[in-house]
Amino acid sequence: MKKINKVSLEFLRHGPAHNQLLSPLTQYLGLCGNFGACTVQVTYEHQEFLSRLKSLRYNLGATDDIERRQQDLNETSENITTILASVPGLRASLGPAGSRSAGITHLDLVLSAAELAMLPFELVKVPPGCAGGEGNYLLLQTLLPVCLTRRVRSSSNTMIIWPQKPKILFVIAQLPHMSVPA
Repeated sequence: MKKINKVSLEFLRHGPAHNQLLSPLTQYLGLCGNFGACTVQVTYEHQEFLSRLKSLRYNLGATDDIERRQQDLNETSENITTILASVPGLRASLGPAGSRSAGITHLDLVLSAAELAMLPFELVKVPPGCAGGEGNYLLLQTLLPVCLTRRVRSSSNTMIIWPQKPKILFVIAQLPHMSVPA
C-alpha cells in the first residue's frame, strides 16, 4: 500500500471571503506547510477571466475555434502554474526533479477568498524543478501521483480522517461530436 503525503497550500486574503472580484491589484498571502509566506497576485481582471472561462467551455452544436481554445487553455495553464510555483515550499513538498514518490501526494488547496474558487487550479503543470517532468500537467503525470482537493478556510474543529487506502474514481464522457481517446 502506498503512503499518502499531504501537502497543504493556502491562499488567504484580508477581509471577508465574499464581495471581491479578481484583480491584479489584490494581494493574497500564499502558504505551503511550514515554509515562509509570500505575496501572490493573479494576472486577470474579473471580466477578462470570465471571458476566458467562456472560451474554454465546450460549445455543443456550434463550430469551435479549436486553435483559439487551445491557446487560451495553454495560457491559463501557464498562469495558474506561475501562481502556484511562486509559493515557497510547494516545489520542495512535491519532490525534487529526478525523484520518484513513494506514494500519492494529496494537494489540499485551501482558499479564504471566494473569487479564487473560479480559477481552474486543475490545469496546473508540474512546477520547474519538481518530479513529474516540467511542462506536463501535474494531475495527469504518473511519476508523482497528485490528487488535488479544494476547501474553504473555516474555523471548524471537525477533523477529516481520510482513508488509508485511496479510492480513485474515473469519469469519462463522450459528447456527440467528440470521441474519447482510448
